[in-house]
Amino acid sequence: MADKPKAPVPAWAWAIVGAITAMLFVVPVMLIAVNDNNEETAASTTTSTITTTSKPPASVGCPPAAGAPTRIAFFDGPPPPCLEDGLSYVAVINTEDGVVRIALDQASAPVSVNSFVFLARYGFYNNGSGSAPIGSDGRQIRDYVLFSDVNDQPDAGFALDVSEEIPTTPNKAGDVLTVLIGPGAIGSQFFILTATDSETFPTDSPRLGTVIEGLDLVRSVASGVSGLRITSVTIESS
Repeated sequence: MADKPKAPVPAWAWAIVGAITAMLFVVPVMLIAVNDNNEETAASTTTSTITTTSKPPASVGCPPAAGAPTRIAFFDGPPPPCLEDGLSYVAVINTEDGVVRIALDQASAPVSVNSFVFLARYGFYNNGSGSAPIGSDGRQIRDYVLFSDVNDQPDAGFALDVSEEIPTTPNKAGDVLTVLIGPGAIGSQFFILTATDSETFPTDSPRLGTVIEGLDLVRSVASGVSGLRITSVTIESS
C-alpha cells in the first residue's frame, strides 16, 4: 500500500516556535558614557531582539461567490460558515493542461467542504500544483496526486476538527480526500485517488467529493507525467 500523504509541521506552529525563540534572545545592551569627571554612567539602554517574519494573518468573512479580487494565503482563524443550504457545489480546478471538476459532498463533509470553498474563493490554490509525491522508498507514488498551494503549506493558519466526517464506506478512484495534519484534523492540502484498487486506501480522511471530469488528466500525473500547475480554482453552485 502506498504511503499516505503526510503534512509537515503547520505554519502556525513554526510561528509560535519563532516567537518563543525571539523572546529568548532579547539582549539588553548598556551604552556606557564617561562624564566630565571621568565617571562611568549609564547613558541609555537599548534592547536588541532577533525578529522573525511570518505571513500577515487576515481576519475576513465569507468571500464573494465569484471569488475575492485579492488572493489571501494565511488566516488568523477558521472560516465562518459560507455554504448555502439547498445548493450543490462543484469545484473547477483550472490547470495549464486542462480542467478537473469535482462534485463536492457538503452533506457528508460540511466542515471540510466549507473550508475548501472558503480557501478556493480567496484564491488560496491559485498558482499551486498537483503532483505525484515520492514515497518513503524513494519511488514515485502512483496511487494519488497531491494538491497544494504555491508554497506547499500544510494549512492556511488554522486546523479543523473533522473527526465526525470520516467515511464509513470504501474509497474509489476519483475520490478527493483531505490531508490530515493531526488526528481527525485537516489543513488545506487535498489529494485525488487514481488507482483502480483505491478501495484498499485507508478511510481516515474526509472526502471532499468525487471527480466528475478530468480524472484521466490526474492519472497522467500519477503515471509519471510532469505535475499540474493550477491557474485557479473556481466554485460553481446551483
